[in-house]
Amino acid sequence: MRKTRRARPSQRYYRTAALLGPQDQMVVQAPAARRKADTRRATAARQAPAARQAPAGRRTQRGYVAEAAIAARTRRVVIPWRMLLPLLALIAAGLWVALGNAWYVLWDDVKVSGIYDPALRREVKIASDLLGWHSFLVEPETAEAAVMALLPQATAVEVTCRPVPALCEIAIVERVPALVWVDGATAYWVDASGVFYPAQGERPDLPVIHGRRPVEGGAHTLASIRQGIAALTVLGVSADRLEYVPEQGLVWTDPEGRRVAFGVGADMADRWQTYQVLLNHFAARGISPQVVDVRFPDGATYSQQRAW
Repeated sequence: MRKTRRARPSQRYYRTAALLGPQDQMVVQAPAARRKADTRRATAARQAPAARQAPAGRRTQRGYVAEAAIAARTRRVVIPWRMLLPLLALIAAGLWVALGNAWYVLWDDVKVSGIYDPALRREVKIASDLLGWHSFLVEPETAEAAVMALLPQATAVEVTCRPVPALCEIAIVERVPALVWVDGATAYWVDASGVFYPAQGERPDLPVIHGRRPVEGGAHTLASIRQGIAALTVLGVSADRLEYVPEQGLVWTDPEGRRVAFGVGADMADRWQTYQVLLNHFAARGISPQVVDVRFPDGATYSQQRAW
């Protein structure tokens, strides 16, 4: 007996589908097709991302990263004010010290004292090089040297400064003038030690000498000249009418217009007496010499010509 080959389910499906119309083929599904569809869904489910397969209550790595980013954006910033406030205070104090006007030496912050001529105060302020500097950077010693170089009449200069509010005081000790010396159109004050420096105004209380300034190391010292002026002043000779000539010393123009050379030094009494004797001699002889030299009382001379 011949065995009949049994058709497989899929073959039966296709045979059945061949006998059905197109619309019926869309409804009928073979068990094999359903199994294939189930297999594809299972495979797709296994290959799906971990987030789709993650069980409830657990988070994937991508989820944790996202949540960390959101938390970083929404995290509250806590400022440590207890630490920042002292730091900010120090910064503010440093800026005030570095930039505040109270720490800089301005024009009105420099005070000058001990100077005779008020007009020189401006030059002293400028020469001191204190203006515009921070009070921590001023150099009092340098300012003292600069002022001493500017003022030959100064014997001592002291500069003291305080930091805040900035203030600098320049105390000057000036020489005491003993006489006024007029050389041409320039007037000088001369102190007791013989230092010449520009006159700082009118001093009617001081004797005035006209003539060329004595040369250092010359025949006459300033001390001997001052001694001669003092001695002649006691004898009634006005210092304003005295003139210094390097060769003859102190020369006086008497009321008759004669030029009388007295020399220098304190010994003027004998020379004055000789001058008085010569006046009597001139009157007796009826002569009127132009110059009389009594520097040497025992050898006084006179001349009709004005040689000096």
